[in-house]
Amino acid sequence: MKTKSNDKLFEGSVEIYMSTLKFLEYVLSEPTKEYEISFEQFLVLRNICNNEKVTQMGIAAQRNVTRSAISRQIKSLLRLGYISQTPDQKDKRKLYLHLTKRGAEVEQLIDRKVHLVFEGWVAKFGQKKVESLLKLLKEFGNQVINPN
Repeated sequence: MKTKSNDKLFEGSVEIYMSTLKFLEYVLSEPTKEYEISFEQFLVLRNICNNEKVTQMGIAAQRNVTRSAISRQIKSLLRLGYISQTPDQKDKRKLYLHLTKRGAEVEQLIDRKVHLVFEGWVAKFGQKKVESLLKLLKEFGNQVINPN
C-alpha cells in the first residue's frame, strides 16, 4: 500500500541507489579495469583461489545465477589466460577451474587494492558502523531479496 511515509522511503532509497550503490560498484570495479575484468570476474578468481574443485555450475549455484551468466565470465577469464579447466577423472563432462600463474598474480594484486579501498572506508566510517551496516544489509538480503 502506497503511503506518504512510504513515498519518502522510496525516494530516499532511489537517492541512495543513485548516489551510493552505483558509486560503490564503480569504486570496487576500478582496480579490476587494468586487468580487463569486471569486479564479478575478480570474485570468480577469488572463489577459485579460495576453494578446491570449483566448477561453473558450483559458482552459478552459489551466486544464484544462470550457468550462461557464469559461462560468459569464465570464457573471458580463459581467453585472458587467468584460469584453466581440467576434466574430472570420472566424469569428463565436469570441468574444474584453476588459476593459472598469471591468474593467481592478478587475483592477489586486485585483492590487495580492493582491501585498501575497504580499509579506507573502515577508517572513515569506523569498524562498529561498518559491522552494523553489513549486519543490516545481510538481514535485508535474507528477508527481502533471498528469503529462502
